[in-house]
Amino acid sequence: MCWWLDKNATCNCLAIKDAYRVSTFIETGTFRGVNLKFWSYHFKEVIGCELNPTYHKITRDRMGDIINYKLYNMSSPDFIREFVAQYRKDHRKDYVIFYLDAHFYDPSLVNKFVVIDELKALEGFNKAIIVIHDFDTKNGLGHITYDGVPLDLDLVMTPLLLVNKTFSFYRNTPQTCDPHTLDSIQYVRGIEPDEDTIETIKYHNNDWLKKRGLLYCLPNQFDIERCNH
Repeated sequence: MCWWLDKNATCNCLAIKDAYRVSTFIETGTFRGVNLKFWSYHFKEVIGCELNPTYHKITRDRMGDIINYKLYNMSSPDFIREFVAQYRKDHRKDYVIFYLDAHFYDPSLVNKFVVIDELKALEGFNKAIIVIHDFDTKNGLGHITYDGVPLDLDLVMTPLLLVNKTFSFYRNTPQTCDPHTLDSIQYVRGIEPDEDTIETIKYHNNDWLKKRGLLYCLPNQFDIERCNH
């Protein structure tokens, strides 16, 4: 599920953007680019990272003549390290949103959670605003579990605090999820009711899939409930 699929989650992102004056949105695990294209209408700059060459090409084709995006075909931890190095070289001071959604299962990996390596690549980068998708919020929302290990705070707390030891953490709830339907999506700026978008909505046709867990990691306390209704 993409972040755009939940109306309240989208509103939360825009509220965070405004509060922290964020101009750059980064997504790892871009897949077929629906989410990246949507956010290109809301941020000055959007950056996607997709390791799969087929999905990378699909995203590139989807973005068309949009000019405020960059797309990388590489592993997300390597991409993040390169981004952080360039950010520091440019002496930037602005906050950046990292939407971490590059989850895939490879039984040959010692660490099956790519997000751990992504967070290690962000170590010490206290200008990061991190949102982790498919998170186990312990309140009934859909999430990722590999070999019996859930993607939860026990798994990511240590690397998150190495990014920013003052992070404030917020999790969504089933009651605050407000997923789009085929009818409502046609009115959303930046979302085209094309084959990929319709397929995504049809695939997420039960609460476990369309109501997914999100962890927000913010530099300080924030009223994350302002958009939930």
